[in-house]
Formats: sequence, structure tokens, C-alpha cells
Amino acid sequence: MFNTFGHHVIAMAIVSLLACFSDHRTHAQQGWDTVIEVSGKLKSARGNLMVITRDDDTDVTVMIPDDPTELNFSATAKPAWLRNGMLIRVQAMFGPTGQPQMPIDKVELFTPFQAKKLAGHDRERFIAGVYPADANPNANSLQGGFQAGVYKIVGDIAGMSPEGILVNAGNKRVPLPVAQDASFLIQYNNLSLAEPGDLVNVSGFHQPPDETKIKASSVTVKVDRVYGEATENPKMRKRTRETSATKQDATKSADDTVAETSPQP
Repeated sequence: MFNTFGHHVIAMAIVSLLACFSDHRTHAQQGWDTVIEVSGKLKSARGNLMVITRDDDTDVTVMIPDDPTELNFSATAKPAWLRNGMLIRVQAMFGPTGQPQMPIDKVELFTPFQAKKLAGHDRERFIAGVYPADANPNANSLQGGFQAGVYKIVGDIAGMSPEGILVNAGNKRVPLPVAQDASFLIQYNNLSLAEPGDLVNVSGFHQPPDETKIKASSVTVKVDRVYGEATENPKMRKRTRETSATKQDATKSADDTVAETSPQP
């Protein structure tokens, strides 16, 4: 997490690089015309800048895209990680009575950002509501007489049970059954869950010959961490069992010694 990550030296370097990028935008906009793709490990992030370290140990400063949909952090989660109020999007099949016809098998979790930055179909991905998954003009909402079919449900979690999730989808509350083997995908458009060392892929532009400063058109961070997964340390558990057994053996040995040295009646 980056709310506590970094030092004053890194902060000063990033401020300096921000000024550098600003100068490039105002005085040499045409120079950012060479395509570049870079992969590396996340070193730090602050504001709209991030620093990644390439395989050759070279640090590259990346200006994060202005379009938040072009910054993608992906991971998976277990149901235990979910909380009321989290934003989710799902697709579900509904019958003519407005009831879901089968459990959903995929839940995407996302973070909000300003609606004014969204356009077209992106609004249906981030703004709470119920949307037809196809182009059926008669399928407008989950209410009496609506057209049966597949709908996109977007909103925040209002409640959870072993059987399903209750979603606040705009002005509607939609109960959704969830399959036992459903996948929970984290699709964040920020770095709130990112950690130093995470693998980052960047596409963007630079000013040759300098490949250490990039204006990104897209940034992807995909990690293997599973949020909400029970974490156990088998070695620690084994060591605890061994320590307990050692103590029991020591106690038994001491008891035997006392019994052998005690005066007999």
C-alpha cells in the first residue's frame, strides 16, 4: 500500500519530475511521439506519477494516463474479503417476473471516480443501475412487464449471505444468487491495493533517446495475490507443534525424575 510507502527523497524526486513533464507538455509536445512499451516492478507511486524498475535495474518514471479507465489493477478475492458498500458489477439472466434465473458465476469489484470523466458504455460500467446487456429497447428496468433477458447490475453491496448478494443498483435493490464456485475479480482503476514489487506493464510515448520518462497511454498491474484468503504459515504451525511436544516431553521427564527420587513409604 502506498499511503505509507516512500521517503522524502523519493517525494522530492517526483516533484522535480512533475515539473519536467509539465515543461515537456508546454514546450515540446510534439516530441512525445515515439511509441514505447516497458515492463518492470513497481518501486513507488505518488499523485499521477509512478516509478518502475526494469530488469536491468534502471528506474523509469511514468506519468499515469489522464483517463482512469486506462489504469488497470487486477487481482482476485475470496468472498470473505467483500464488505457492505463495496462496488460491484455482474451480469445475470432474469425471467419475465424479474427474478434471476440462475446463480451468477462472476463478480467484478471496482472503485468509483467522477462521472464527468465517463462517456458512452463506460457509464454503464461505473454508474449504479440496471442495464440491458443486449440492445433491446424494451428492456429498460427491473420492474413489472420488463423484457426477460440478460442484464448488467451495477451498484454497491447492501447485504450478503451464503446464498447470495443484495445490491443497491441505483433506485433498485436487486437480490442475486451466487454460485458456490463463483469468481471474484478485483478490477480497480487506481493503485490503492498495489505494493512495491508488483509487475507493471506500460504502453506510451517518450522522447528519444531518453527511455526513463514515459507518458503512458495504458498501465496494467496484475498480481497473483488473493485477497481474503486465509493465510497460514505451515512452518510456524509445525514449529508450534514441535515446541509443544518438546515441552510435554520435558514435563514428563521432570515428573519421572521426581518420582524416582521421592522417598518411598
